[in-house]
Amino acid sequence: MTRRSSCSSQAVAQQATHTAAGQEDWHRQRSRLQAFATLAERHRTSEAQQESRQEQKTQDEFAARMRDDEQGR
Repeated sequence: MTRRSSCSSQAVAQQATHTAAGQEDWHRQRSRLQAFATLAERHRTSEAQQESRQEQKTQDEFAARMRDDEQGR
């Protein structure tokens, strides 16, 4: 019985070590994924701001041309 108990406790200890290592890896991968998600969100925000600025510039130029055309009449 002692030998069987010894093997069993070694197996439990080994499984605990593997579980802890797996959890650490999972946390590391999760942090990496969150970092990439944050970068992607920042990129989307930047692209939307740039598009908004370009749209505003286009509208301002159109309004300026309309104003110049009205004053030229």
